Amino acid sequence: MTNLNNRRIGKTVMENFQGYLFILPALVIIGVFFIYPAIELFSLAYTDYNLMSGKMSFVGFANFKALPDNGDFLNSLVVTFKLALFIVPVQTIISMIMAVFVNQKLQGMKLFRTIYFIPAITSFVAVAIMWKQIYNPTFGLANSVLSLLNLGPFQFLSSKSQALIAVGITCIWKSWGYFMVIFISGLQEIPREVQEASYIDGANNIQRFFHITIPMLRKVTIFVVIITTMDAIKLFIPSFTMTAGGPLGSTDTAVHYIWRQAFRLQQVGPATAMSTVLFLIIIIITFLQFKIDGRNNEEGR
Repeated sequence: MTNLNNRRIGKTVMENFQGYLFILPALVIIGVFFIYPAIELFSLAYTDYNLMSGKMSFVGFANFKALPDNGDFLNSLVVTFKLALFIVPVQTIISMIMAVFVNQKLQGMKLFRTIYFIPAITSFVAVAIMWKQIYNPTFGLANSVLSLLNLGPFQFLSSKSQALIAVGITCIWKSWGYFMVIFISGLQEIPREVQEASYIDGANNIQRFFHITIPMLRKVTIFVVIITTMDAIKLFIPSFTMTAGGPLGSTDTAVHYIWRQAFRLQQVGPATAMSTVLFLIIIIITFLQFKIDGRNNEEGR
């Protein structure tokens, strides 16, 4: 009996060892390129570090204490959350509706899925440059189309009231196809029996969408909202490529502002302190979203 137990333990150890051996390359990559840089980032937040000379001095919590008085950083946080509040619901709704549309068994739907997904695999820099030309107030496509409707011309990226919405539309166009695919996978998991029962009960398409599709996509929707929120808070390329944070800081996202402080103004210590705060904000928001989802699960039981 003892020998049998020893063999089982030995077999379990070998299986675990083989499993760890398979994930070792991934762990090394994560450790070298993610965990170690994160530790370095947090340590730099307590220093006055000159990126050019490499000189470093410990300043304690001074960088963090200065953040509440930094109006530009606080403005960048406000801009970031405004952008997120616009992108998250609009992108989620568009992705879900289009997923329902292209999930129909009609001829040519595979082609439409491919076309809609193309922006998701296109370089964000290329997308931002293209939309910057579309928004051009003189020869851009947007004003050309709007002029046919006797609207405009609009300044788009040059207007403080319009620039953030214009950037948000670009971000939505870039990413909604990716989340559409995620919703399609969720739609295909809905039991056929539920759909057939709704047909028998005489439910129309709108009733099925609101009473069957949306409730049964709740898990997928929560996942999409969490990922979209994190992506929106971390946006950098649109602000950098399309507006450089302007006009008057109206599109200066937190990541763009942190980048400018670190690499243009050489304020690495304060910039890393801002990065730490932004990281904590993302963690808190994600935790709250999971908490709300867990509470809804408990209420639904």
